Amino acid sequence: MYNLPSTYVGAFAELTTLDNRLLTNGKITKVGEDFIEAINGFRSMSIRRQDGEVKMSIKSGSQPAIFVKGTIYVPTDNDYRLTNLEVITEGDKRSFFRLGLNDEIDIISLSTQEFEKARLLDISLGGACVRSRLKLQVHDVLSLSLPIGKDMLQINAEIVRVLEDDPYTKYGVSFTKLPARDSDVLCNYIFKRQKDDIARLKNF
Repeated sequence: MYNLPSTYVGAFAELTTLDNRLLTNGKITKVGEDFIEAINGFRSMSIRRQDGEVKMSIKSGSQPAIFVKGTIYVPTDNDYRLTNLEVITEGDKRSFFRLGLNDEIDIISLSTQEFEKARLLDISLGGACVRSRLKLQVHDVLSLSLPIGKDMLQINAEIVRVLEDDPYTKYGVSFTKLPARDSDVLCNYIFKRQKDDIARLKNF
C-alpha cells in the first residue's frame, strides 16, 4: 500500500498499460489512503473498458517525479481512480510512454563545453534520447535548448545510457531538477503532443 502525499493534488499524471500503451493524461484531483483520483484528459477516448493493473507517472513542479502502479476503476469518461497502489521499481521507470520526435535542438556538453545541433529523438516527463556526433560518457551533463511554443527551455540532463550508431551516438539522458514553471511548460507540451498524436492515429 502507498499513500501519495497531498502536495501532489493538481499534479500532472500520465497513465499507461503495463506494456506501456498510453491511455490518458490529466491532473490529479484527490488523494487518500491507498488511492488516487484523476481527470481523464483524453475525454473523447474512453478508458471505460480498461480494467486491471495500470501504471502512472506523476510530475508536479520541482517535486520529485513519482511512479506507481495500481488497479484502475473508471466510473465515467471524465475521471478515474487508482487503488492498491505500489511504487514502481527503478528499472521499470524507463518503460513509461515516450513521445517520438525528430526535432533539431541545440545542445552543449557542460563537461567538455562543446556545442552542436543535435536531434531530439524522443522525450518523456523524466528524460529524452538525443542523437549527436559528440563523443561523451555516462554521467556527463548536457544543456538542452528546447523550443516549446513561445518558450525556450534550457534543461540540464545527465547521460545515463550510450548507444553507438556510427557516425552518431545516441544518448539516453535523465533530466535534473527543473524549476516549477519549466516543468509545467514541459508537461503541457508533452501532453498536448501525446493527445494530438493519439487523435491523428484514431482518424488515420
